[in-house]
Amino acid sequence: MVSKCHAACVLMALMLLTVVEARGGNPPAAVEVLAVSPEPFGQGKNVVRVTVRNMTAQPQVLGTYIQTQSPNVHMGWGTTFFETIPPSQETTLRLAYKIPGPIVSDTWVRLRFNNPPSREPYKAEEYFLEKRYQGNDLKGRAQEALQEASTQDSAMARQALSTLQQAIGQGQYDQAWQQFTKDYQQAEWQERKEDFFFKAMKGEPAYTRFVWEKDAFLRLEPTTCQRSGKTIRLICRTGQETWSLDFVEADGKVLLDWIGGYTSQAAQRATWPKTLLPTMQKRSSEHIDAYYFAGSTAEKDIERIIQAREQGIRKIAEFLGVQPRERITLVLFEDQETKYKNTGHQGLGWAVGNMMVEVYHSKEHLDPYHETTHVLAGQLGNPPAILVEGLGVYMSEYLKAAPLENLEGGKLSLYEKVAQAAKDKQTFPLKTVFGFTDIGSQGDKTTIAYAQAGAFVKFLIDQYGKDKFLQAYRTLKNGDSATVRQANEDALQKIYGAPLAAMEQEMMKTVQQQSDQM
Repeated sequence: MVSKCHAACVLMALMLLTVVEARGGNPPAAVEVLAVSPEPFGQGKNVVRVTVRNMTAQPQVLGTYIQTQSPNVHMGWGTTFFETIPPSQETTLRLAYKIPGPIVSDTWVRLRFNNPPSREPYKAEEYFLEKRYQGNDLKGRAQEALQEASTQDSAMARQALSTLQQAIGQGQYDQAWQQFTKDYQQAEWQERKEDFFFKAMKGEPAYTRFVWEKDAFLRLEPTTCQRSGKTIRLICRTGQETWSLDFVEADGKVLLDWIGGYTSQAAQRATWPKTLLPTMQKRSSEHIDAYYFAGSTAEKDIERIIQAREQGIRKIAEFLGVQPRERITLVLFEDQETKYKNTGHQGLGWAVGNMMVEVYHSKEHLDPYHETTHVLAGQLGNPPAILVEGLGVYMSEYLKAAPLENLEGGKLSLYEKVAQAAKDKQTFPLKTVFGFTDIGSQGDKTTIAYAQAGAFVKFLIDQYGKDKFLQAYRTLKNGDSATVRQANEDALQKIYGAPLAAMEQEMMKTVQQQSDQM
């Protein structure tokens, strides 16, 4: 949630409209940054040139962590680019990155430079130099002068689009990757071919929400074509959106250099409530404002829905030792298709902040506890997904609902599902689940990941008590860096007096014993 600044905050913001240079806590680096030269800033692809010098007779690794924030669209971008600098040489790097939203006073760009012993792992917070640009420092780039493209340019761009659509439509992602410029590979996909571009094309939710949708791309229909300098811009329609695709010629090929105009799921998710909720029916209770469409199944059952939710709020709040700090917004859609169309989110439901968004139909709906748990537990902290999602399914089971029913787990309990998966050798190592930053993108094993997370939470609470679990929930932090993961394991061991591997063995013994008795 974005809050309004008081006068002091405004004054502070004005004071920060400068380029900030800071040095981290690392020992002196063996690489010297001689110059950082960003091109004029704008929404979409941006470029910065970094000139560095290796001051030693040995190759040195430079990690450049670029992060941007676009508060107006509630989105950010960030990744680390690695480069090995030859001994005693000066090199200029050209790095492309992304600013998701239009440039406004609160937009910022930050670069942190690190000189790790190898490319991974390394501690991103131990940078030796930081450059930060925000507010009025983000000098905008001039508007491009576009002219109608020649017949030949138009034909080349249309053919390049058709070739890309064919490769992506046939799942030939390696071939498609070769038709992107290096700038596009860096700025849109963070240079991560297999674990970003490929996964986004395969529809994995964690990777699709910040980029364009594959099916929408395959439906693109060219309308007009323009040219500006070396760029051929193909204007296309898909549904209600107009996209612009920039192509450039390189090494005898026409390559895709940027796509603009699309609305990512993350951006759509950030703005849809303002436009959609006023058009829906509303029913309010002590803690809830429920929204639903006229004539929907939710409208017919709204009194029963509200009663069950209020009861769930009371029981979950009592268990967690919290009270709702603000009213909870519950948005109910008739089916998954309508929910996805309006919010950009797949699946039966999700919770963020004080909002729960769910599908509600007589044959398809969530229990009244899982998402409510996420809303209330958010007051305690933001631990790894194993505790967040594990607590959600655990509370469903604790309050007598089938915890995995909407995850293709049927009526099985958490322990029963884990015991079954272990017998079939389908479980993840617990250390792997412990490192997940989200649960829901594990493909065919998503149900197993949820079950293992829930079983772990149940084991911790049943064997060690609720107080220690809540201490862990408050202490551990969600994050995918090696540093954060190790800190979480260390904190868990300090709280419970045993390493994760020993706890896994003890948990699996308990799972097997109790599932055998069911």
